[in-house]
Amino acid sequence: MKPISFSAIANKRLLAVLSGALLLGFLFWSMRSAQAGNADAPLQVRTLGACTDEADLGVLAYGLGADGTTGNNGAFSVTGVPTGAVIVEASLYWNGADTGDQPENDPALFNPAVHDGDPTVTLNGVAVDNPTPIGGPASWQPDRFSYAYRGDVGAVVTGNGSYVLAGMDNLDVYNNGAELLLVYSQADSARHLIGIAEGLDLAAGHNAPPAGPGTVVVTYTFDAASADRTARLILFLGGAGASPATQSALWYEAGSGAAPATTIIDSPTATRIDNPFTGGNNQNQNGYWDSYTIQVNVPAGATWLAVQVESKNIDSPELEWVGAVMSLPLACDGGPTSTPTRTPTPTSLVPTNTPTATPTPTRTPTPTRTPTQTPTPTLTPTPTATPTTSSSPTNTPTPTATPTTLSNPTNTPTPTSTSTPTQTPTFTPTLTPSPPTSTPTPTPTVTPTSSAICSPPDPTEPNDVWQDALPIRPNQGSLALRLDSPADEDWFVFQGQAGVIYTFVVNVAATSETRSKLFLFEAPYFSESQALLSSSTGRLKFPAPAHGQYYLKIRETGEGELCLRYTLKFLGSYNLYLPGLLKDLSGQRISPGTGM
Repeated sequence: MKPISFSAIANKRLLAVLSGALLLGFLFWSMRSAQAGNADAPLQVRTLGACTDEADLGVLAYGLGADGTTGNNGAFSVTGVPTGAVIVEASLYWNGADTGDQPENDPALFNPAVHDGDPTVTLNGVAVDNPTPIGGPASWQPDRFSYAYRGDVGAVVTGNGSYVLAGMDNLDVYNNGAELLLVYSQADSARHLIGIAEGLDLAAGHNAPPAGPGTVVVTYTFDAASADRTARLILFLGGAGASPATQSALWYEAGSGAAPATTIIDSPTATRIDNPFTGGNNQNQNGYWDSYTIQVNVPAGATWLAVQVESKNIDSPELEWVGAVMSLPLACDGGPTSTPTRTPTPTSLVPTNTPTATPTPTRTPTPTRTPTQTPTPTLTPTPTATPTTSSSPTNTPTPTATPTTLSNPTNTPTPTSTSTPTQTPTFTPTLTPSPPTSTPTPTPTVTPTSSAICSPPDPTEPNDVWQDALPIRPNQGSLALRLDSPADEDWFVFQGQAGVIYTFVVNVAATSETRSKLFLFEAPYFSESQALLSSSTGRLKFPAPAHGQYYLKIRETGEGELCLRYTLKFLGSYNLYLPGLLKDLSGQRISPGTGM
């Protein structure tokens, strides 16, 4: 369900449930511990690109200011798409404010006489189908709510050219603007990581709007490289230039170790750029929208890059942060990659003679192919299929090495070279000269080849460690997931908001006797003994005590099994959060720190 404002609560006659607590809530209207109105949505990150991709990825962005426009809001002039490149993603973002918080997100059902927001935009005359609300209604004032949408326009944007935006005319308070974001692939020897963060993060100086106390840092994580790299950052946001041009700041910082979870503003190690957002950084030079690009140095060894926008406490400037995009060269040429499972090609796995670097081998589906000296044993993991080799056991103590050359075993000197598998522990069982039926080679490769056993591969992998946690948002529907083996762990990350109750519900396949266990963490404390909450019931309820980034881990309990399918529902509901009192909308008292 979407966050519910105090006015909506009154309309639904829940005053009897909240009783005196509701009256106290209005007294704390401006306090962070009792945020009023509808919550904003700090930006969530997803990533594209890996060293194993067949082609390189690039990103382009174009902004339009839409203040005061009706009907035709302007035209994006798309340039820079390389010849021969293929557009793999084309997304349109738009943002503005309306007088109410009763949206209808289906364009076919939207009626401006009774609904708020505006999902009915077009590009080159084609309606944007199935627009997704990525933020809002988030309240600035009791009668002023901000909205942000994203829509797929890949059917319209096919390359360089002009694309006319129209229809942003049902946002009654103001239009900020729109952004066209393209991700393309092209044949190139380089490989890039593309990080796309989107949402609706509001800031009004230090006099925060009811939706939140300010912005939350956006952090991109990646493998370390042995040399400095240059990242390109694109930030797009509304409200830029609405106040004097001396009211904003951009902060960024790169580093290693624990990444910042909430803010880097005023950090002594972060870099600040004063007043970058003027409202003029867009293609049609119209307010109030900025599409701001900057090049940032990422030093050798860095594993994260953090960025944050600030609205200073002068004349209450108003920023509505909608997106932030990073493009970073990947460390694919022998750099100190901390997660080698992102490069699962056999050639890249040969040097990894220290398996301790990959404590969760379930993400490396091809380790059994690495011993290129004796490729044939991998073809017959069950040596019982070749019992006829017992006629010449002295020449071939491991008959699995030459299953196809029974007539001339002397031509297969591979048994002498099979001593090398001692470097890869998963093959040591094949050296035992015991009868083939007793060689347990299939069993030690259960966990490292779980993705090969489970079909089709899990599309959310790798998310087996907190650094690779999958970003999730509340109320986005049920996720179909899988634990590939008893040793597999699934990690997720979300931006928590103070005063919001988050509920996680895990349902394991009905035919399974295996159960799941849930753990909730806050960086940098990720051991199970340091979990904020845990639950073995498949359900965990978490009242967020503060704005911040939180992590969810799911693993199997009991005997465990392979390819365990399960669903995850992530729900969030806005609540009245007062000192010493926390109730959900049913009136049930909730004790923070318990996994209800």
